[in-house]
Amino acid sequence: MQWASVDHRERIGIIGAGCAGLTAAEELRSLGYRAVTVVEAKPRVGGKTYSIAYRDASGQPPVTIEGGTVWFIPGPLYHRYIRRYGISQRYQIMPPAKLYDLTSSRATNPFLTPSNISATNRAGQLARFLGVVRSHGRPDDPGFCRPRYRDLGMSSPAWFAQEGLGFAREAFVPIANAAEFGPIERETPVAYILKFLAVLNRFTLPQQLTLALPKFREGNQELWRRIAATHDVRLGTPVRRIERGPTIRVTTDTATLEFDRLIWAAPTDEFARVADVTPEEQTLFTRVRTITRAVVTCHSTGCHPTCSPL
Repeated sequence: MQWASVDHRERIGIIGAGCAGLTAAEELRSLGYRAVTVVEAKPRVGGKTYSIAYRDASGQPPVTIEGGTVWFIPGPLYHRYIRRYGISQRYQIMPPAKLYDLTSSRATNPFLTPSNISATNRAGQLARFLGVVRSHGRPDDPGFCRPRYRDLGMSSPAWFAQEGLGFAREAFVPIANAAEFGPIERETPVAYILKFLAVLNRFTLPQQLTLALPKFREGNQELWRRIAATHDVRLGTPVRRIERGPTIRVTTDTATLEFDRLIWAAPTDEFARVADVTPEEQTLFTRVRTITRAVVTCHSTGCHPTCSPL
């Protein structure tokens, strides 16, 4: 195979200064590219990470509240970045995840959720399911091209029922739904559920069993702030129009930027709104499902005993 020559002088634009866009900028620089510009509509970087410094009026030590993504996934790339940018490797552990039953006011570990089946059967299902998850969790195995995914196109509920893993679904799927899938899980191919839950393989066994997942002591957004500070990032710059020709012209409120290549790291519906979308792209983008959600952070008193007020 003959590879095309690489021109490190190419002007590369990245739309979106969230985790994906800043990772692309960081990796391109490590490959030798120097003319990389990141354009972000919001006045801040970090995308779905949003760390807020908070100090209680009572004089308690300051804490970092995660108003967006509340934990991170350990992996080779993250470990490289935290060393490179001086983020503390002493992680602050989130309180263990709990399932809260509104009817009974009972909070439990997801693995201890009430069930009519025997404890032995429950333990067996969890062990079997964790074995399946382990086979789908290699950090260097992105996408769904491997043969193991060929028979995983059925819906999530149908697959769990077929495999006799009803209790495993009750225990694990709420974790996936709370983090990513929400109301579309029932129609989502189980391959996506397994791929997401496979990230648990990167946590220690005690963290897996208690679901006490880590966040950075400085806040999850701080890593991306430090990365962005070393790149050409244009904040508060919404894209109004993208036109493709011999070069790619990106029109914003204040300027027209010209690139040789463009990476879109923002929601696909926004690309369809501003770009000269081809019929093939339009067909692809209409199949993308998105969920709008919000993280609500509040200070409360007089909570149920199982809650941990901030």
